[in-house]
Amino acid sequence: MSTSRGRRRPPSSTGSPTSRAARSLAGEPSDRVARTVGVTATRSTLSTATPPLASVAPRGLGDDARELAAGYAPHHRLYEIGGICGAIVATGCLAVRLAETPQILPLAPLAMVLGMLAADFISGFVHWACDTWGSTSTPIVGQLAIRTFREHHVDPTAIVRHDFVETNGHNFALSLIPSIAGLEVASPFARACLFATAVFVAMTSQIHKWAHEDAPPSFIRLLQRLRVILSTDHHDVHHAAPHTRNFCITTGWLDRPLHVARFFETLEGLVTALTGARVARDAPSAATTAPPPP
Repeated sequence: MSTSRGRRRPPSSTGSPTSRAARSLAGEPSDRVARTVGVTATRSTLSTATPPLASVAPRGLGDDARELAAGYAPHHRLYEIGGICGAIVATGCLAVRLAETPQILPLAPLAMVLGMLAADFISGFVHWACDTWGSTSTPIVGQLAIRTFREHHVDPTAIVRHDFVETNGHNFALSLIPSIAGLEVASPFARACLFATAVFVAMTSQIHKWAHEDAPPSFIRLLQRLRVILSTDHHDVHHAAPHTRNFCITTGWLDRPLHVARFFETLEGLVTALTGARVARDAPSAATTAPPPP
């Protein structure tokens, strides 16, 4: 009998109470994380209707998951809707500009691959940063980005219950950066690379969601099997303690090179050396870890 992806992922996040609590960073209710992170979400909870302005954690997941889910505020949703609208306009304008230079068409496959690699790196860097530093009380990014990643570690199946706006709004807004850059550069090839980057940055959270779904569309399953986009098995590695591998969630192509190069470990050491801040998993207690001083 096959085991659903939603069911098997939470147990992979378990470990000793200390290691589980350590993943809750400064300002998080870490004493509750240890009780909630290993709870399995059932198929019935995944089919529960989602209110329009917030996703509700399944009852069995405890106070921590519900508290993080409740942090999805109406103004956050307005920001996401604005980000989606802005991204559609900016990417559309960039597509029109590209259509004016058909001579780059033979280079389109290369531009797409480079754009996918760039999006994969961006996804890994943002994921690592939000998993490793700050808290939900960090100004601006705490509620806009960090809260979502912390909710995802406490309740990995929460993303499956999110609607299109909650799933994709933030990444669509982030895709405005490469889209606007693409409108400004003079090189048609660079413009094509930035267009591909913008498209795959915008799609990253949806790709991540498909990796958590039991039954994504058949075409998506094919792309996952071919490793064109993030696959469930690849992403499962990140959800296994101590959650320090496979941060990239667009294609996952860069996870192995970054791991071999110890990229994030080196970056963590550099941040600690410069600021004195310590990542939560190195702290004696997540409750005593504080953000670096301003």
